[in-house]
Parts: sequence; C-alpha cells; structure tokens
Amino acid sequence: MPFDALPEKPDLSVPSVRGLAWLLRRQDQWPVRFDWNFAACSACAMRLAWEQWAGDRPQGYFSVGHFTRDTFGNDLMCNAFILGAYEPVPDRDVTPEMVADRLDELAR
Repeated sequence: MPFDALPEKPDLSVPSVRGLAWLLRRQDQWPVRFDWNFAACSACAMRLAWEQWAGDRPQGYFSVGHFTRDTFGNDLMCNAFILGAYEPVPDRDVTPEMVADRLDELAR
C-alpha cells in the first residue's frame, strides 16, 4: 500500500509539528477547498495548519503567519515555512512532502 511507510496518525486535536508533518503527507485528509501551493500564503503549510487548528480567524489572530508563529515558533517558521527555504528548488516546486520532511528534521 502507498501509505504503509507513513507514520502512525498522531493526535490531531491539538497543534503539533508531528501532526502537521503527518497531515502534509496525507492529502486525503486536507480540507476540500485546500489546493497546495507553497508560494501562496493561502495554500501553503501555514494555511493548512490554520485550517486544521485555528478555524476561521480565532480571536487574537488576524493572519495565518501570526497563528503559525505563535503555535510553532519563529525558528520553525524561518526554516520550514518561509519562501526561499528550499533553495535551489523554486518555491512553486516545493512539495508538501518536502515540507513534511523538513518538519521531521526540525522536530528531532
């Protein structure tokens, strides 16, 4: 089976790096309206985290970036979510799996 090598499903009721990495690898679990595009804030890993855990603009969060920074921290944002983080790969070619792999590395 294609998903046999995937890690076991983590608890997705709370935000976690492990949970986001798992979710990035499971497109069948993404919201119906979510289409991946690393180069677009409305379709990147930060937005997927927002969709999974923040809902519609929770009180105190006015942007995906603020939610992600406060949830996962600046280091993770700078190393996994920021444009140019995967050079020499162009941002438009960054895949969800690449981001998931980076999250796994950073979480160790």
